Amino acid sequence: MLTQVTTRHGTYEIDPPADLMEYIPEFLGNREKDLAALQAAIRKGDFPELFRLGHRIKGVCQPFGFEVLGKIAEDLESAAHREDRGICEAMIAEFGNVLVKVRKDFPFSEPEPATTLM
Repeated sequence: MLTQVTTRHGTYEIDPPADLMEYIPEFLGNREKDLAALQAAIRKGDFPELFRLGHRIKGVCQPFGFEVLGKIAEDLESAAHREDRGICEAMIAEFGNVLVKVRKDFPFSEPEPATTLM
């Protein structure tokens, strides 16, 4: 399945590898959890947590074909390092907007209670 998403980072084709398609619902469910964690961290002004989350998200997205989420997370990580609240808020909003856009084309699932590596 192929879909396009346009953000301030450009237009990206999201085309997960066929051998990972069965994991996409869990992967995206976990990104929803990440979004909630990012929103909680920005409300607290917890820049170290934003940095940690951005770094982790950045690393997991590209192998699943969601490079755009990785680029957003990379900018978030950098902004959190500088404690730039405005950019952090913008990147969190953009992350959420991309999740809304891909929800139309890809299935989501509720993540398992146990922490996964995805």
